[in-house]
Amino acid sequence: MLLPRSSKPRFVILLGLLCVAANCYRPNISQGGLRCTDAGTCPEGFQCKSNGRCYEGDAGPEAPICAFPPPSSKVDCSSTPATGQPCDPICQTGCACGFCGVTSGAIKCLPVTEGTKDVGAICDPQSQADCKPGLFCRPECQTTNVGRCYQFCASGADCEAPALCNVSSANSPVSLCSLPIEQCSPIALTGCPSTGNVLACYAENNAQACECVGTTPAGNTCQFASECIPGYTCISLTSTALATCEKVCLSGSDCSAQTTCNNPTGAPYGYCR
Repeated sequence: MLLPRSSKPRFVILLGLLCVAANCYRPNISQGGLRCTDAGTCPEGFQCKSNGRCYEGDAGPEAPICAFPPPSSKVDCSSTPATGQPCDPICQTGCACGFCGVTSGAIKCLPVTEGTKDVGAICDPQSQADCKPGLFCRPECQTTNVGRCYQFCASGADCEAPALCNVSSANSPVSLCSLPIEQCSPIALTGCPSTGNVLACYAENNAQACECVGTTPAGNTCQFASECIPGYTCISLTSTALATCEKVCLSGSDCSAQTTCNNPTGAPYGYCR
């Protein structure tokens, strides 16, 4: 006589199917055996503790905390994280812990920043930890160890006028605002951030700006102001002549003997001739 088969295996299979459907699978994670994500998150049922590890329930060194609360979102900022990106560095949204920045060419939630430097300040592009959240340390002057802090942007509305959203960097997938007009002196060569003498003040576009130090000597042909050595600007002396590097001046006292200060119409700075 055949006995009826046990219904237990069929029940176990059914329970397993129900678990899969209900998403009740739980990974076998030992307490503290898994590191939290950069955004400070852990698998369901686990909490990220201050040592950066995942613990189940109330286990772990102490109650879960975010040691690095995200900065406040920018006011009137409408940008949203791009498709496939974890957060938005322009508006500082999307990170539960830390701040949204760019490192190694990728947008990420970064767990900590001690950055206090503002737009235009000299920074270290190797660490990306010098600038405030929402800023990016862009390498300058064909160097890898000297940069300046630039603001992330999606359009000109994200920049403070008259800055434009027109600066790019090979190290950032997000555009950057141009630096504001700087109050420096192309004659006294003061007012620019100074690290390794990589920046100098140049007179250009009826204003002045801190640019990478040029190397073209006085009198040699040039194409733009910062191509010249500091204290000089690039200008054409006649309507047909090639532009050359000429000494910058405000008055004749800035020029050497036998030369005078010629001020082009509407320009604050002139050139010695």
